[in-house]
Amino acid sequence: MQMYDPPLHSRNPRLTTAQSLHLLARYFTAYPEDADKVTVCIKSGIRSFQPMVLDCSPTYMREAVNNAVKILAGKKTIDVFGPCRVDPNTPIEDTISALAEVKKEGKINGIQLSEVSASTIRRAAEVTKIDMVEAEVSLWYVSWKPISSHFWNIRVSGYL
Repeated sequence: MQMYDPPLHSRNPRLTTAQSLHLLARYFTAYPEDADKVTVCIKSGIRSFQPMVLDCSPTYMREAVNNAVKILAGKKTIDVFGPCRVDPNTPIEDTISALAEVKKEGKINGIQLSEVSASTIRRAAEVTKIDMVEAEVSLWYVSWKPISSHFWNIRVSGYL
């Protein structure tokens, strides 16, 4: 279950994630037997959507983990946690080091990466084990462009 799906009207990513986590906490309060049947994966590191402001600094990552743990209140462990993107202002090694520390503290069970290159995965893996890598796959980003170009031509020209 991925809890990073903000509604279009939300400009506060912390609020959106917190709302999702509160719902999970309520669910697992009512159905504690389901906690082991669900995988909770949280991506963090966006301070604002408009304008888009990333912060995957060690301080922000630790704060995000601590907030999530507090909201879940022991009802469910965070299975996987990680930055939503690579923050150009924070070396990935620093971000992953902070997450490795909170993993050692038992606050998360695994570390994930999202929207990263192979070289970034290698650099992160030199710091600690990376448990999950999320890759976005789109049919429109294929090397054979006539497929996607043809689709958009049909869709757009149909409305003109």
